[in-house]
Amino acid sequence: MFYKLKYLSEQGHRIHLHTFGYNQRNTPENINALKPFCKSIEIYPRKSAFCAFFSKYPYIIISRYNKTLLRNLRKDSAPILFEGLHTTYYLKFKDIQQRSTIVRSHNIEHSYYRHLGYSTKNPIKKLYFFSESIKLFFFKHILSKAGAVAAITQNDKEEITSINPNTFYLPPFFSFQADTSIEDEPYILYHGNLSVPENEKAVLWLINNVFSKTTTIRIVIAGMLPHKRLYEATKKYKHIEIVASPSNKKMEDLIRRARINLLYSFQNTGIKLKLLHVLFSGKHCIVNTKIVQNTNLSELCIVADKPSEISYAIKSLFPIPFLPERKQERLKTLYQTFDFEKETKKLIEVFLMLSEA
Repeated sequence: MFYKLKYLSEQGHRIHLHTFGYNQRNTPENINALKPFCKSIEIYPRKSAFCAFFSKYPYIIISRYNKTLLRNLRKDSAPILFEGLHTTYYLKFKDIQQRSTIVRSHNIEHSYYRHLGYSTKNPIKKLYFFSESIKLFFFKHILSKAGAVAAITQNDKEEITSINPNTFYLPPFFSFQADTSIEDEPYILYHGNLSVPENEKAVLWLINNVFSKTTTIRIVIAGMLPHKRLYEATKKYKHIEIVASPSNKKMEDLIRRARINLLYSFQNTGIKLKLLHVLFSGKHCIVNTKIVQNTNLSELCIVADKPSEISYAIKSLFPIPFLPERKQERLKTLYQTFDFEKETKKLIEVFLMLSEA
């Protein structure tokens, strides 16, 4: 979202940013980083009352309803870009529906929450995720009230088009520094937010089915807030190391220096930004089908699903240097796929079309 603001601003558009605040994010440093790209910034508190869980609306939706925000939206008739289904409660109002509105879809949310429910072992979290999934399934039809929907993958576009025919593909905006060095270290890296049940499930599967059998190669698992279950699962394997909550600089260095970056997922919703990070900054990349499904990026990776296939890919790739010419070919494909100036113009063209309709 930050880079979308940046590209919109650089093309001369004035942005009034309405955002929900979290104490750890509302630092002066973060706000100052946004100011060059925004004409105004309004920060609203997100509701966190327990009773919101019993609303007929999904918690991620109703907790972001704020009367002051609605009043501020009504002060002018500017086009509105809703970032994520999370922010779309305001499309319930007729006057907002009559504006030029685009929803940036980040995911097929009900499917994402259902998979989180399957992944978590905590019964309370499981109940919450399944409850949210059901509510999100019915709430998704709010997308029909938007002027258009910007889907983050081609696969999502096909599904959302059944709700809103004016759905178009808009890839994620990001900024990863391309690394062309050939220097590496002999280890395999898995990285992700380890506090997310889906990621923890993937890591445990890899430990039990792949890493436990790859005893001659150093394995690094890095990410935010790993649960004690991961430490229990790895304590008997001396070749497996957990790096808990690394800094951005440390994570970047781990990705850049790993001989192989290995990514695995049990669901194919949205697009995995960590895959893009690895492709720009890393070297050899092994993924399963659901990581690259409907992304047009499979040719840049080694795709392996079964434990035997992943183990074979590791043994085949690990002795082979990742040559600079291979990296240049990969970067050429990535820069052709992600042309953000072009995509920003596409977004504005849709807004113009809606305003003329």
